[in-house]
Amino acid sequence: MPFKINTDLLKKLVPERKTQSQSRQQKRLFNIDKASLDKQVAKFMKERNDFLNYAVKNGYKRDLVIENSQVKNGLRTGDVYSVEYHDFTVTIVNKTKNRTTTLDLNYLLAGMSNDDKLKFLKTIQSLPGEVLEDLAIEVDTLISSTGKDMHILKESPRFLAGGYYSGNNDEITTSEKHIVHELGHAMDFHGSKNESRVMNNKKFINAFNIGLKRFLKDGNKQFNYNDNPDLFSSGLSVISHNSNYCTANPKELWAEIYTALTTGTCNSYNTILKYFPEALEIGKNVLEEIRNESRSTRHASKRIQNPLSRFGV
Repeated sequence: MPFKINTDLLKKLVPERKTQSQSRQQKRLFNIDKASLDKQVAKFMKERNDFLNYAVKNGYKRDLVIENSQVKNGLRTGDVYSVEYHDFTVTIVNKTKNRTTTLDLNYLLAGMSNDDKLKFLKTIQSLPGEVLEDLAIEVDTLISSTGKDMHILKESPRFLAGGYYSGNNDEITTSEKHIVHELGHAMDFHGSKNESRVMNNKKFINAFNIGLKRFLKDGNKQFNYNDNPDLFSSGLSVISHNSNYCTANPKELWAEIYTALTTGTCNSYNTILKYFPEALEIGKNVLEEIRNESRSTRHASKRIQNPLSRFGV
């Protein structure tokens, strides 16, 4: 007998989608007989537990509690958070604003190889609470830039900037080193309006132009993707190898500012301080404005969630 899921639960798990292909995908995910479902759950639980054991043996902390996680750097002081890891579930509590968010790492990293998952897990455990909260809200999927299908994206020089954020499906493709920069792009993307926040912020655009004029007046050259063929051909990250990357355009300036505000540094740090101080101050306000929005306003998820995702799909 077919195994049917309660309609109300189905609506909560999977928002209604308009396209026929997505509708077919929903039907495929949910039209599973109970025996097949039990078999898949057992398989995924075994894979999950096997990987968890592998990760723990290689330095991942499956039970970790950080009572006070707070960003304090020369640019700003953030809210106080507590962060608790249990297996692949992260509970992030903003103690300043009394707000709790949960991050499912198993779901976020689904599809990666075990080695890539481990790299990302270790990097994620080093991030402050406020960045983890942003990651939980803004991004549906992380894809490793070393994945088997990445040769398709590498045909584009922009990909070799170090990563890529797609607002179409709320995915970040990157190496573990550039999670925060790419998360900055996800923060910029206004999910409910399907547009860039900073490109529609006249003050930020004006500040970028003022800073760029100041930068060029000193004899510097604005960053251009096409001027870095050696980096592209070698596959090296432009973010890591060019301290003027923030001059490429307002979106890259914002992503670098977000990185600096939340981690205390970024590759364009000195360039931002010297040439873009106005944009930096506006960026602080933009960050607070985004975080004060409701979760539904900040992020409109594009991913149809498989009901087995909690078991490792």
